[in-house]
Amino acid sequence: MGRVPLSWADLRAWQLGTGQRLPPWQLRALRQASAEWLGEHLRAANPDAPAPWSVALSDEQRSAVRNKVRALFGALARDPQPAARGQPRD
Repeated sequence: MGRVPLSWADLRAWQLGTGQRLPPWQLRALRQASAEWLGEHLRAANPDAPAPWSVALSDEQRSAVRNKVRALFGALARDPQPAARGQPRD
């Protein structure tokens, strides 16, 4: 069947099975939370998806980050064993 949010039938079955009665606002909140969780779960399947707590970066910001990372790794590639802190290089 696939992944789907909690249905009203699911919630009713849970209430009947546990003997718990939730007020309507809690049932609506559970359905909404279930739908939101599933949506984020599906979005996260994309390896390029941003973290849900992050702010989307502009193209300029992404370029600046990419350039910094390239510069860092480029420096490491040129000098794979940097001198110990405080020790002069040969």
